[in-house]
Amino acid sequence: MLKRLFKKNTIEQHFWDWFSRNNEKYHNLVTSEQEQLFDELHEQLMRVHGELTFEFSSLHMGIREFVLSGEGITEMIPVVQGLVDSAPPLEGWKVTAFRPRMETDIQVNFGNYLLKADNVTFDYETIPKGTMLDITLFIPQYSDEMKSAIYILLDGILGEYDVMTRIRFIEFRLSGRSLSIPLKQLPIIVDNLQR
Repeated sequence: MLKRLFKKNTIEQHFWDWFSRNNEKYHNLVTSEQEQLFDELHEQLMRVHGELTFEFSSLHMGIREFVLSGEGITEMIPVVQGLVDSAPPLEGWKVTAFRPRMETDIQVNFGNYLLKADNVTFDYETIPKGTMLDITLFIPQYSDEMKSAIYILLDGILGEYDVMTRIRFIEFRLSGRSLSIPLKQLPIIVDNLQR
């Protein structure tokens, strides 16, 4: 009976207790301390789950966004959502599950190559029941080493959650098909899928 009076702290609660005690250091991030603080935060997230990662926005009107991600791994959806759902109210913070959609003119640096959404096109096929797509991406100067950069680009265009839940299969090809659709149109097509 005594055990019921004291609610057991979860791993998520332990994380948020730690973050609540340290949130001002992250909210008022100083560049010279960034690496150490990010290492500490990464270590705390690893205690919740080894695949968790994070991003911070810059301050905007006193608010900093804290994005929690499962690196596009579908099995991480409940872990990320559980951690975000257990977040306490934190003044000056917006806690977000998964990398959100960005503007469609996103670009990603990959080694000596700049991957721009404007240069990527695609074709698609709607799978039965109309809830997901199989897509073929056409990328200039494509090589297999670019896949992680392409996934970052897709997360920026669609948002990480929609990439995981609305795209069933992705094929990567070197550019060359003239009748393919500009990548900027992908969010419109995904938003029109059945939910």
